[in-house]
Amino acid sequence: MIFFSIFGVFVTNVLPFLTIFSGNKMIVLLSLGNIVTSGILYCLIIKRMTVFSPALFLVLPITALLFIYSIIRASFLTFKRGGIVWRGTTYRLSELRDKEE
Repeated sequence: MIFFSIFGVFVTNVLPFLTIFSGNKMIVLLSLGNIVTSGILYCLIIKRMTVFSPALFLVLPITALLFIYSIIRASFLTFKRGGIVWRGTTYRLSELRDKEE
């Protein structure tokens, strides 16, 4: 699941901004289409749900990379500690997996 989340965020939010500089016109057009579509959706959601400027879309690749870093770091620390530490309490992975609701 960790790999798929990292892969999904990278492919949808970072890769189009890199492949726009490709020498292949088809890849450039697909990247532009992805960026424009993402930008429109981003602006619509930002205007409706927050007070932030839609211009923040321009830093989307940077925020996506920060999000990927946080996923990797949280996963690493969870496995290293054997669980999740929340407000001074450690919740073991085995306990969390056994809970079925």
